[in-house]
Amino acid sequence: MKSSVQPYGPPINDALKNPDTSTATLVALRTRAAAILKSHGNLKTAVARLDREIQRRKKAAAKSKAKK
Repeated sequence: MKSSVQPYGPPINDALKNPDTSTATLVALRTRAAAILKSHGNLKTAVARLDREIQRRKKAAAKSKAKK
């Protein structure tokens, strides 16, 4: 069964807040987070491209509706 705890965010923040967190733990968290990020590709660029396309289609639909 998979854990419902996110592999990033809260665990990383908790580790950073705790001065007793070992360097090895921080490295492991970074390695895991980097692997997750890599598996998602360039998500920031993909979202920006989706936003541009959504806006383009909204404008096209508004122009089409105005012609009718």
